[in-house]
Amino acid sequence: MSKYDSLKYWAKVKARVPHRCQSCGTIINKGELYYKEKIDFVNPPPGFTLGELCEKCGEETKR
Repeated sequence: MSKYDSLKYWAKVKARVPHRCQSCGTIINKGELYYKEKIDFVNPPPGFTLGELCEKCGEETKR
């Protein structure tokens, strides 16, 4: 667990470039909606990766 875990949240956004779901591996094409992990009010350290989930996996995570 990192010190940034309490600041993370999932935001539903529209893809501008292709992405891959970190849960199921599905390709998220340009123009599709997906869930992106975000952090507000801090600059994460270099190399810090945030998750991306397809719409199906994101809905399951938000429950």
